Amino acid sequence: MFGKKTEKISMKNAELSPDQFHGVHTMQDDLDELSGLKPSAAAQIENEPTLPRGGNEQSPFLSDSKPFPPIVSEGRIEISDRKSERPESDILSMQVEAAPKRPVAEPVLIINESASAEPTSRERSWVLPIAGLGLLALVGGAAGYLYLFGGLANQNPPVTEPVLPQPEVVQPEVQPTNPESAYVQGMPNYATIDIESPEKATPAAIKSQLAETDAAVLAAKPSFPVEFVIRDTSNNPIAFSRFAYLLGLKLPANTVAAFDEGFSIYFVTDGNTVRRILSVKVKAGRDMMKLLLPNEKSLVPWFGPMIYGTEVTTPAGVAFKNGTYGTLSTRFVNIEVTGATSLDYTVFNDKLVVGSSKDSFRSVLGSLVSSK
Repeated sequence: MFGKKTEKISMKNAELSPDQFHGVHTMQDDLDELSGLKPSAAAQIENEPTLPRGGNEQSPFLSDSKPFPPIVSEGRIEISDRKSERPESDILSMQVEAAPKRPVAEPVLIINESASAEPTSRERSWVLPIAGLGLLALVGGAAGYLYLFGGLANQNPPVTEPVLPQPEVVQPEVQPTNPESAYVQGMPNYATIDIESPEKATPAAIKSQLAETDAAVLAAKPSFPVEFVIRDTSNNPIAFSRFAYLLGLKLPANTVAAFDEGFSIYFVTDGNTVRRILSVKVKAGRDMMKLLLPNEKSLVPWFGPMIYGTEVTTPAGVAFKNGTYGTLSTRFVNIEVTGATSLDYTVFNDKLVVGSSKDSFRSVLGSLVSSK
């Protein structure tokens, strides 16, 4: 089958005489003769006795009642009791008579087959598993490629966790930095006024700037009087006469003429408010107390816009009184019945000092005395 040329060998159920068996030998006989293990087949046959016709039970070829040897057909061994129906010229007949009692080698059946052999069942058993493994590897690789590059991954998008509201973080209140560090005791601070500007060089603008300084000092709450020197935008000190004019103070000309150029304004915390105290340098040789004593009733209107944050007036029938601070002689008048607001003045070290309350006035006098 499938291009194979098979030579069928059948054995005719015929009796073989000893003379006919004399010329038959097997391949094993040839091997034994070559190796020297036995004599030639012809000599062995002549010396060995022949078996009777009855046959030997060990060989199927030596009995009339035994079936014929198996017939090889197309690579298979077939056993048949029938005689071949093919012509005797095409069949190789072998008649075997009784053989001597010795181990008889089985005849070697030589089958001629074509070079191309069909794979055995054992070889075919490995084909399907290998093919199956290769197919699985191919499918797995394709699935992995599709998953990695978004084919299958898009079918199962990642689950996003819900964003929980974050608790509100309450920031602690930031306490304002104490500006007291900007004020140094015994060292003056500087306030600038743009005297060349028609809008900023007015009484209202200057009063507003003084009020802003009150708030800054009150927030700092320094334990000492804070001194400010007024300067212009060129960092030059402004003369008192010029400042009094810009602020609109109603001072008599002879009084203004007795003052020198230098002056300072002190800001002192007094409870929940800030008090202002003026210190103006008096020109040498001028008797300031002699000029002020006859005009004491006018001192509150003259200096009020500078030292008070609001408009104040002296109550009717109230007169100035003498006071002292250490060895200094002072003069004062209470504007309020409680005495919280007053006008106190004195001349110390060629300086006229005018205060808006008794405590703040004494505080500045103490700084001036200690710095002398």
